[in-house]
Amino acid sequence: MVRDDEAVPTIFEDPSFALSSTWRMSTSNCTNPALQGFAFGPVVTDGIGVGYTVDPDHMSFCTSAWRDAVASGDAPCPKEYNERVVSAIEAIADVLHAEGN
Repeated sequence: MVRDDEAVPTIFEDPSFALSSTWRMSTSNCTNPALQGFAFGPVVTDGIGVGYTVDPDHMSFCTSAWRDAVASGDAPCPKEYNERVVSAIEAIADVLHAEGN
């Protein structure tokens, strides 16, 4: 807190501070053998939440967003996001499994 007789530090007046203080994508890794699944919600109304696990033989993720924000176009569509993540993972797997790698 800044007291009444103190100046606000310049970092808090920088536009990049405001941008870095809003997390449109919030993620959480909860890899744990005791969990079979979990979800993670967005922290802002126009954002997306991604919960994921990374295990030796598979990955899983759950993506969520506020329904009204998706319908209005303010938030990303979780289904489209998931499709893009799967596509990226498959492309990486293709490179890793290519002959000679």
